[in-house]
Amino acid sequence: MTLSIELGLIIIFSILGSVVAVRFKQPSVLGLIIIGAIVGPNTLGFIKDTNLIDLAIEIGAVLLLFTVGIEFNIKHLFNFGLRAIAIAAIKLAGVFLISYYASLSLGLGLLTSLNMAVILSITSTVIVIKLLEQKGLSKREEFPLLVTILILEDIFGVFALTFFSSLKSRVDLAPLNIFAKLLFSLAIMAVIYIVIQRILKKVINWLIKYSTEDTITFISLGLCSLMSYLAYLAGLSPSVGAFLAGNIVTSLPNSKIFEKAIHPFILTFTSLFFFLIGTV
Repeated sequence: MTLSIELGLIIIFSILGSVVAVRFKQPSVLGLIIIGAIVGPNTLGFIKDTNLIDLAIEIGAVLLLFTVGIEFNIKHLFNFGLRAIAIAAIKLAGVFLISYYASLSLGLGLLTSLNMAVILSITSTVIVIKLLEQKGLSKREEFPLLVTILILEDIFGVFALTFFSSLKSRVDLAPLNIFAKLLFSLAIMAVIYIVIQRILKKVINWLIKYSTEDTITFISLGLCSLMSYLAYLAGLSPSVGAFLAGNIVTSLPNSKIFEKAIHPFILTFTSLFFFLIGTV
């Protein structure tokens, strides 16, 4: 099946999933995931191109975290501090232990049980954020605290994935070394964040003066791509870089211009993201 046909089918089924979900007064995210599972390669097989699926999922996740970064002030990470850390630690520890012992009781091996526990203890940031937005709950005062907790869980996820990868390769098994590497990566991204933010604040008025709407779009997408790639080079998830890129945009003068220019792209790719999540 050609790429154009599969793209056409993805768009048609995405519209269908959203319409059915709204008809039954459910979030469109739910409809997109369900219809994706039905027509994906593991069931009816209308959508078969796994490379296309993986690419669209990665782009959608990055753009959605870019949106979260625009709407979420990074100062909340420091304002909530110990409160957010305590809630995240209790939630992660509770779900991790329950999942771990449940997996062992089902006869799974030690390493498999640990992997299952990590997978089940981490909440999907992109899905939770989208559901809250569609339910109109993103304006509640608890929302920034929730996002902070989800970001802390993502950091834990990076640490856990690195740790289990080292277990499989039998290299550098010390958790302390892995934790130090994670902190070093986060420090690098913090420095990059500050430098790019200061540079853009100095040249942003010049860019806006000599830019059209499509140029503003390319600047926004370019910044998102750059920060995502730098996060990847630092050993972090590209979504971390996209989140920081969103924060850079929202800190700029006339940030609403950038938000307006990129909104259609974010809406399109995040919708495709949830549809294709269902196909996996």
